[in-house]
Amino acid sequence: MPDRLLLVDDDADTRSSLAAIAHREGWEVAEAASAIEALDAVKMRSFDLILCDLVMPDIDGIEFLRRLRATGNHVPFVMVTGHASVESAVEALRLGATDYLSKPVRLGVLRALFSKTRKARDRERDETEDGPRLEGISDAIQGVREMIDLAAPSKSTVLITGETGTGKEIVASLIHAKSPRAAGPFVRVNCAALPENLIESELFGHEKGAFTGADRARAGRFEVANGGTIFLDEVSEMSYAAQARLLRVLQIGEFERVGSSKTQKTDARVIAATNQKLKLLADEKRFREDLYYRLHVIEIHIPPLRERREDIALLTRAILSRIAHEAGRPVPPLAERVRRAFDAYAWPGNVRELDHVLEHAFILSRGGEIRLEDLPPELRPERPRSIQIQVGTSLESAEQLIIRQTLKAVDDDKREAARILGLSRSALYRRLGDQKNGAGETPHSEDGGEVTPPA
Repeated sequence: MPDRLLLVDDDADTRSSLAAIAHREGWEVAEAASAIEALDAVKMRSFDLILCDLVMPDIDGIEFLRRLRATGNHVPFVMVTGHASVESAVEALRLGATDYLSKPVRLGVLRALFSKTRKARDRERDETEDGPRLEGISDAIQGVREMIDLAAPSKSTVLITGETGTGKEIVASLIHAKSPRAAGPFVRVNCAALPENLIESELFGHEKGAFTGADRARAGRFEVANGGTIFLDEVSEMSYAAQARLLRVLQIGEFERVGSSKTQKTDARVIAATNQKLKLLADEKRFREDLYYRLHVIEIHIPPLRERREDIALLTRAILSRIAHEAGRPVPPLAERVRRAFDAYAWPGNVRELDHVLEHAFILSRGGEIRLEDLPPELRPERPRSIQIQVGTSLESAEQLIIRQTLKAVDDDKREAARILGLSRSALYRRLGDQKNGAGETPHSEDGGEVTPPA
């Protein structure tokens, strides 16, 4: 099956020129002159890549991307614009864009983009054949796997809990893949990303004229998920009104589109996820208690990464293998200091943060060993900024103390210690040899001044 590209640009000439290049590269191309057309297109069929202009009438590229991701669609998305700015690039990447290109886009850049997309798609298809994966060897992850196997064959609603970045969507995908509904659709909805005035329309659909801007009828996510599974991520962010309608769907499988009195039925299994304590929210009247009990039929809790540190090494290998494969480069080794830093870090962003950290380090390492200096600042242990030298200490003993404390600060990395001290490695080794031979004296234990070693 050919690769499918969606071009979104209000300029017909731009679409025509980009489409011609894509056709020559073997892509099947669909065009949309606006974000509204594009949103309709992605509901009708799947795409392997979207190239979207930033500045368009009515809805710009940023808003289109926001709405696309809110529906759970994670297709690779590249923003293309003749009005590039740091702010728009950062916002696009924050929302999940995979790249950001300036017009005019060169032929070589497009070809490289198409090649990279194909490699990533092939890898994802290979993984899909094997099924979704939950990496880990800890007892906690083994327990999650057992719960998945127990929950998958039933029709019961499942509530997945855990901190942000622990892998709740992977667990939901596994439940669907192992269930009798595996051949049906798996529809993702990020409730936190949907504005309150749109969430009911997204979930249940709407009729033409139901509200301002509803210029056509649209099926909701529950209709699309009929016969399959609907995954409601961050379900705690739903409005009270939407919670009431969701409760009715869970109770009797019925709903109405916004603006319609016609009752429709759906046979969609609901899997919900949250990083909040729903019971506490229910007790505080911030979440419907009756809905909580409807969702809480089977609960699967994913523990944070800091509570299953034995999984870090395996996750690191798996993530690095994926990143290296996408870049067409060998998997880089990790310096021992990096492994120790990973073991000591609290990982507040969990597996998602580990993924981002490794991608950051992979880029900075330039294909070589990943060293401590390649990690974001929050993972690098803070080095002492000064060394106390007591008054009366000889210069020779002071030098030995500075060398010993500097080596301790860099985990005995002699190359790094030599760089900090402004020495060659051979000079450092000579001074270390002098220390082993017992040169110098013990510093005095008197009140003294402060000496800062050269950086």
